[in-house]
Amino acid sequence: MGGGRNDVPVRPRVALCVLHGIGAQKKDWADRFVTTVRREVASRHPEIDVYPVVVWWAPITQRYEDRLVTRYRRGLGWNWLRRLVIGFGGDVIAYQSPSQFSTPGMYRTVQWRIDRRLRALRAALEQTGAAAPGVPVPLVVVAHSLGAVIFSDFVYDVQAGQTAGAFARRYGLAIRALYTAGSPLALYAIRYPKLGFDRPIALDGGTWVNVLYKSDVVAYPLRPASPAYADAVADDWTLPVRWWPPLVYLTPFAHLAYWNDPRFIRRVAAELVRTAQPAVG
Repeated sequence: MGGGRNDVPVRPRVALCVLHGIGAQKKDWADRFVTTVRREVASRHPEIDVYPVVVWWAPITQRYEDRLVTRYRRGLGWNWLRRLVIGFGGDVIAYQSPSQFSTPGMYRTVQWRIDRRLRALRAALEQTGAAAPGVPVPLVVVAHSLGAVIFSDFVYDVQAGQTAGAFARRYGLAIRALYTAGSPLALYAIRYPKLGFDRPIALDGGTWVNVLYKSDVVAYPLRPASPAYADAVADDWTLPVRWWPPLVYLTPFAHLAYWNDPRFIRRVAAELVRTAQPAVG
């Protein structure tokens, strides 16, 4: 293992970025997942330092959705269901590519939040000496539901018009693995029919795994979406059925189950171990 400052051995390090999907999310939404994954990594290789960065973008749209709920809570029926429709559909409607009428627009505001969190991580890594000059820290990204679309858009915008490695140069992080879970990204082929949906983001020599349950009606395989996505995505990993609790894994409610699935947690942890630098034996 290489020496660091004053010949102190460099501990293997890796960053973990997580993004949530649609719906109301609390500030601590990722705490359990991050803690469990880090514990799993420590049980395998306790010398690895995992640096988490949690992107919590829900408040950007939530306040406007709450106003709609208040505005229409009287005189209509099925208010609990309307709340869900506003919460879920509102996120999708609010998050759109920028137009001439967006000032600055939800799209840019959400993207700015990701940018700010990644820059803060880079600063923290450099301050602690975990980032060597000119050597990007490996990054594993886990993005759920609409969060998968958001992260794809974010990386696409960073890379647009740039040479290879633009993301690593900007943030000091190299995307070594991307896990999109419960992702509706394949549906966006409808939005770009003339382009053939042929411009997936490029990872920094990393692996893209698309994770789904058969019962999750929001999630779709990505490899069949186009030849370009067949090349970009290494695996459409359909998680085997879990029979308990049946109202979760055997129904569309499975869309909410990824963060707590031990098989998914173990695979993400294994990816963190695999991509940590310097490499562990």
